[in-house]
Amino acid sequence: MGQARLSTVASGWCAEAPLSGLARLATLRGIPGVEVNSASDRRLWLRGPALTPMVERRLREVLGCRVYQVYAGDQLLAVGAGVPRGHVRDGEWRPLDAWLALARPASRYAAPTPVAAVSLARSSEVTTAGLALASRAAWAKYVETAPRVRLDRLSYAASDSQVVIVGKPLPPLRAELFHVQHGVAAPVGYHWMPRLDARVLCEAWKLNPGDYLLLRPSGVHQLVAGDCFVGASRSSVRQLGAPHGGE
Repeated sequence: MGQARLSTVASGWCAEAPLSGLARLATLRGIPGVEVNSASDRRLWLRGPALTPMVERRLREVLGCRVYQVYAGDQLLAVGAGVPRGHVRDGEWRPLDAWLALARPASRYAAPTPVAAVSLARSSEVTTAGLALASRAAWAKYVETAPRVRLDRLSYAASDSQVVIVGKPLPPLRAELFHVQHGVAAPVGYHWMPRLDARVLCEAWKLNPGDYLLLRPSGVHQLVAGDCFVGASRSSVRQLGAPHGGE
């Protein structure tokens, strides 16, 4: 019966994304008809009239973003899935352009001044990796054959081409490794400058338990919200679909 109700696409698409992905989502502001619902203080809902390849690509660049097609009765079906999950969010929807114009720069998803000034410098300090950034292709290949006892100790957040992996021990795959202090992650072999206590950066970015702030040599730092992570399993990785990009 569920499949019969999903026989007709009503219109458009919906996407659920963490506030930390706002900078990338803002690139959709010039597309007619894109609206936002910001009732949650942790996640955003967006919707639009047509899920073009360009729109889907921009959405999937955001770690933890879930993309849905809208069917009759406002049912949501994740792209590539066969079972509906919930309905279009209730509440006030506003044009993305207008909402962004009113968003206050001091909010959680804007880069606070202390963090914006942080850079990375080479360091000889011996550190232990606690987080890995890998391609989805490499991650999927590893998960297909990894023992369950190893997977049970790992969690990950995925974008269209990359995954952030946390847990101990980290998987033996080709990845960029980060050392982590209080949720602040820097590439192994680097340390942030000035040498602020990690808890200062946590406070500046208002990190919640389970959040990670990835500091990058490029200066483009990224916050990955804790609710983007799921437990590692073969079934969860298969549900992601084919990765965009190779190993």
